[in-house]
Amino acid sequence: MQLRRLTFLPLFTLSFIFLSLDTAAQEGAIIRKLVTEVVERVAKKGAKESAEELARIGGEKAVKEVLEKAAKEGGEELAQKVAKYAGKYGVAVLSGAERSPQKFILAFEKLPTAMRTTAIQAVRREPQLMAELVEKFGVDALSIAAKHPGIGGKLLRELGEEGAVIVKKLSTDQAIQLSKVSHNIALLTKSQRKELLDLIKRFPEKVIVLLEKNPTVLKTGAFLTAFLASKDQLLGDNEVMLNEDGEIVAVPEAGLLERLLRPHMGWLLGIVGFVFICWAVIKLWASYHISQAKVASASASAKNGFQKAQQDRNR
Repeated sequence: MQLRRLTFLPLFTLSFIFLSLDTAAQEGAIIRKLVTEVVERVAKKGAKESAEELARIGGEKAVKEVLEKAAKEGGEELAQKVAKYAGKYGVAVLSGAERSPQKFILAFEKLPTAMRTTAIQAVRREPQLMAELVEKFGVDALSIAAKHPGIGGKLLRELGEEGAVIVKKLSTDQAIQLSKVSHNIALLTKSQRKELLDLIKRFPEKVIVLLEKNPTVLKTGAFLTAFLASKDQLLGDNEVMLNEDGEIVAVPEAGLLERLLRPHMGWLLGIVGFVFICWAVIKLWASYHISQAKVASASASAKNGFQKAQQDRNR
């Protein structure tokens, strides 16, 4: 009985080794096939940029490495997905998946189809940054980069997870305004940054405009303290501004007449303009007729003078 056990153990070990080698060989064959498919798809597109991009990321070797990493993280299925999306959207997919293929593909598949091309363009512009952001923030990194091309990645890098919630809801114009001061926001202390971002989240239009017009608020501790302390002034519908101490204050309310006229200012100005044009036309018409009358009068006087002179000579 003991002899059988001693015989079975090496046989089992050998079987396990051969099975592992066979599995590895199969996986290797699958990876080679997928690498070939990706390279062929790039070649079929015929675009010089695609070939240059493939060469820039490291050619077939880089493709193989990313697909092997995908196979280790999520098996053959994940490796096939990486290859499929790389063939469809470009080899920038491989750059995005370099750090974590599983996280990148999971985020990419959550992204609406209409945003995928724009998101991959963002990855193509900043491959290392986007790969890092997707690993940290998942689909938010791709959606923000797609919604705000050129500045989405910068905002997410500087404002972090707290900023991601805000940036997703901003318009492109607001995101551009915020990007002008986001670096200074990133330099604030953790508590100040949290309080300011919470303020931006509640009143994005007012706060972002104030910060863009008064960037020194973020560079001066006293001003920032005053700014945050007077945040209640942002409540309500009144316009606000900063005073010389960095405090938020309401713009003085307009008088009764101004409040009544402001909603109708557009058509009132139109009427004033129309009246002015009519007056100018009448003025020109009157001037023309007056000048014509003067010319006629002068002509008549000259004619009468000529006739009188003729009569005097005839006498």
